[in-house]
Amino acid sequence: LVMISPPLVPTEPSNRMAWRSSTIKAALIGLAIGIVWIVAYGLLRRTIRTKDDIRRELNQKCIGLLPHVFFKKYRSKVDLSILLTNPLIGNAFLEALRLLRDSVHNNLEPDEKVVMVTSTAPGEGKSVTALNLAAMFAKNNEKILIIDADIRNSGISRLLKENTTEIKKEIQNENGENIYCISRVESLKLDLLSFNTSANRLHKLMRTSNFKKIINALREEYDLIFIDTPPCG
Repeated sequence: LVMISPPLVPTEPSNRMAWRSSTIKAALIGLAIGIVWIVAYGLLRRTIRTKDDIRRELNQKCIGLLPHVFFKKYRSKVDLSILLTNPLIGNAFLEALRLLRDSVHNNLEPDEKVVMVTSTAPGEGKSVTALNLAAMFAKNNEKILIIDADIRNSGISRLLKENTTEIKKEIQNENGENIYCISRVESLKLDLLSFNTSANRLHKLMRTSNFKKIINALREEYDLIFIDTPPCG
């Protein structure tokens, strides 16, 4: 054997790793895997996407759709309430409300004056829908009352925190206790009925027979009554 060059201990790798290209390649592979997983999850997930899905899966009629409301980030504090009186809401939400109002109006019989609004779970926009729909009817110079019947977690009180209300009248029971009061929300041109009693007394008041008497007494005073109820869940 002829020794051409003596063996030496290497001081650096002959195939040095390209850290930048390897990082970019790994990031692209991870991004592709994530996109494939998200698409597969979206396609295989059984959920409601269209009006046809509502009719087929839930056997219910869809009378309207409200878009999600996004607020831009402002440096100063602005009104973030989702109310039709807020100029930051946008025309898409207002137009969807008008269509929902017309649809509800067309589905009501002449003698039907009470509309109950509920949801499957909390946080789905039940109170936002109820209050804005009632306010949209009130813009037609109709006499509208909304009842805050979500006694556990009132969403209407949070929506109206920036709107002043003037108490019109208070209703008392036979013991002289103020059971509920009707307030005027001038910014929305409607009346609000809220209960003024303890939780124990309130549950008794909300039973079918008692609550029916209240509703029947108010039917003669208002064109439409909206009831914001707790979520079904």
